[in-house]
Order: sequence, then structure tokens, then C-alpha cells
Amino acid sequence: MFNMLELEMLSHEWQAYISRTHSLRKTFISVKGIYYQAEVEGQKITWLTPHALQQVLTDDVDFNVMLTFSEFYVVIHNNY
Repeated sequence: MFNMLELEMLSHEWQAYISRTHSLRKTFISVKGIYYQAEVEGQKITWLTPHALQQVLTDDVDFNVMLTFSEFYVVIHNNY
């Protein structure tokens, strides 16, 4: 089984290979992350890398109250 350090190293090696061989053909930024497409030995390979900065939930906000309000708003909105 791989550990996180080995997986991170493998990811960096893959990025270095794509960069050195100029294989990157397309990129696209979406809500989910960054899509990449490279051509390696005649085969198109597409993969997704999540955004590096994930949203951090703070303790300053009561998300249960926000959820209740959101549910209430949706019900009210659908009734009119």
C-alpha cells in the first residue's frame, strides 16, 4: 500500500514528466478543480486536480441556523 508521501512524490514526478515532454494539450478550470489533458505516446489522458485552497468552516458561524433558514426560504419560495 502507498503512503501519502509516496503518492505526493508520484504526483510530482508525473507533473515533471508532462512538463519536460511538453505533453500538456488542454486545461480547464471548473468548480471541482483544474482539468488537464495530455498526450502521452499517442494516447490522450485527462485528469482532475482539486483546487489547492479548500473552504475552511469557521466556528464563528452557526451553519445549522443557516441551513434551517435556507430550507425555510426554499419552502416559502416554492409556495409562491
